[in-house]
Amino acid sequence: MTIADAPAVAPDMEKPTHQTPPAAPQPPKVRKGIVPLVRVEPDYPPRAMAGNIEGSVIAHVTITPDGSVSAVSIVRSDPPKIFDQVAINALMRWKFSPGDADVIGEVALRFSLSE
Repeated sequence: MTIADAPAVAPDMEKPTHQTPPAAPQPPKVRKGIVPLVRVEPDYPPRAMAGNIEGSVIAHVTITPDGSVSAVSIVRSDPPKIFDQVAINALMRWKFSPGDADVIGEVALRFSLSE
């Protein structure tokens, strides 16, 4: 086969096209100071109560358009891991005002034996 006998390449196949992929959707901005319509208080962990341990948890909650919480992510906890699970369990039952799209809210919980 000679060059003259080689099949012609279609014009649109000659140069690779470099298209910019579509931009990934930006995650929702984290909102602070959100107020729930329904707030469920977390249980005090027996291990923390027995050890006279107090602390706090900062969490991000994903609020769906119907106002329910679809996910909870612990951002910071002090002391670490002691109050995380009870905070998640309670926050998953919170309800917020309905909206047009998912919202990420930041919530602070304080665990105190004196209150």
